[in-house]
Amino acid sequence: MLLLESLIDINSPFALYITDVLQSIGFIRGGKKWVVLVFLFEFWWVFLFFKRQKATTVAWLRHDVLFLGSLLLGIFLIRLPMLNYSHLDVDEADWLVGAATFYKDPYFWKSVDGTTSGPLSIIPLSLIPLLGGVLSYVSVRLFALLVYLLPGVLFTYLGLKNVYGRNIATLTVIPLAGVMAVTQNLNAYNGEFPILFLTALSFYLYSITPSRWKAAFYFFAGVVMGLFVYSKPQAIPLGMIIALGFLWKLLNIQAPGKYWLLFIFGGLFPSILVSIYLSANHLWLDFINSYIYNNLFYGGVHGAFGNDYTAGDILSKMLDYLVSQPEYSYWMLTGLVSFLIGFLFVTTSFFQLNDDSGRELLFALFMISFAFFCTVKPLTFFYHYQNILLVPIAWLTGTSFATAHRLFGSLNVESIVFKPLLKNVFIPFFFVFTLLLGSIQAIEHTEPTLFLLGGTEDRRSLEAKMISTYTQPNEKMAIWGWNTPLFIDTQLLQGTRDGHTHYHMHPIKLQDYYLERYVKDLIQNQPTVLVETFIGYSALIFGAEGRKKFGLENYPVVYDYVKTHYDLKEDVNGQTRIFVLKNSTI
Repeated sequence: MLLLESLIDINSPFALYITDVLQSIGFIRGGKKWVVLVFLFEFWWVFLFFKRQKATTVAWLRHDVLFLGSLLLGIFLIRLPMLNYSHLDVDEADWLVGAATFYKDPYFWKSVDGTTSGPLSIIPLSLIPLLGGVLSYVSVRLFALLVYLLPGVLFTYLGLKNVYGRNIATLTVIPLAGVMAVTQNLNAYNGEFPILFLTALSFYLYSITPSRWKAAFYFFAGVVMGLFVYSKPQAIPLGMIIALGFLWKLLNIQAPGKYWLLFIFGGLFPSILVSIYLSANHLWLDFINSYIYNNLFYGGVHGAFGNDYTAGDILSKMLDYLVSQPEYSYWMLTGLVSFLIGFLFVTTSFFQLNDDSGRELLFALFMISFAFFCTVKPLTFFYHYQNILLVPIAWLTGTSFATAHRLFGSLNVESIVFKPLLKNVFIPFFFVFTLLLGSIQAIEHTEPTLFLLGGTEDRRSLEAKMISTYTQPNEKMAIWGWNTPLFIDTQLLQGTRDGHTHYHMHPIKLQDYYLERYVKDLIQNQPTVLVETFIGYSALIFGAEGRKKFGLENYPVVYDYVKTHYDLKEDVNGQTRIFVLKNSTI
């Protein structure tokens, strides 16, 4: 077989080098060295927090450069072992193969469709091969860490510092960093990474009142918030409420009308560009059906997951959702307590606040409500959706701290009650619960070593090995089912714009559209192989006997085309069928 340089290679030289170094020094998530490093950095962050409060502390120890440097370095080093794992999530595999496919055929919603995720979940990853890299789990996770996660922490701190001062920002960002450093929810790349980054950048821009380049600043701020639309439709309400908060600030500072118009035009600008692209490539129908219409009922009774919940069920699941993910539970409860404190201040002491403080508090309360709505709106309660809440909770917590500080100060009890209580009781308690207990839970919930990359044996599934006998790297494969890691293991690109066929196989409103589109893509792309799969995640979603109900024969519009243009070459244990394109050169 002709050896080609693949766009996808989970065992690329770079990936193996990273994993070999980490494993050679025994630096594994949950291992002794990792645990020691976690607690050393968390202790150091807390130490810096208290030292930075004292005017007698030497200047270099109080400097932001030292604090932020150690914060970002700690997150980076603690998260490094998470690069070390192979398959962790079907969505991660979906975005990875989507990036490779887009790189070869750069027409989003035509060659690649992110289903519930937008272009920003996939297109930025194509920079990896564009810059000469290879797409792998290691490179994608490292990209997310360097491009989304670390800048997200930085922008959150700077935004809080601009609005509430250094002490509040430091107090708030340390637990946020601790949660982000250890959580499993950020181990695999997912569509919430771009949202996390956009949210933090939006807050930072919100915190600035420019003295020069005002026109460019307000236009750029609008563009950033307009990009929420193309991260995930699920995040649109969050982007809208931050944009409204920005407009409220413009009203408060009596900004000239031209800056309002520039901000609004900036917000519309990404959609203007997308509209031109859709018109030029005749993709409006696909955009409206797949990206807009489908996502409106994605998780509800008429969606592919068919969740017919009562109001009581939804409330119960929302409460459980806050505490069900171990490393996130205390940060989620921090958000809940901060919301209740903020709501208490609004209802009892609002008129004691100045205009800016009252506006900031109301904005934070509305913002966190919209952010929470974004996480639960699909009604699937997937845990990675909680990543949307990380930065909003930090902003709300900082706002509640600042409001409490201002209120107690205005009542002249700050020096005799509030400061000693805050310093000696509340802050240590806050740090212990969000840092110490979160870290302990993270240590207890570690992926087994069988998921580690490296080694000399071929760990691919039997199905992946058999598919590879009929294909070469960078050729196209269509999948019937939901098993996107097969793309990664076989180094193949998408033969249809959807990495899986969950929507095609369920009686949703758009089922006919998806089935017809699937056949259209088969005709257009002529993938070398078509694989019907009911193993892995497909078995979980469609059941062990999924082939009887969801096999190709149940969908004549697809099966008739497959029978005509493909030969059945393999049937593996009645769970996977491999069809090869007729007249294929393999």
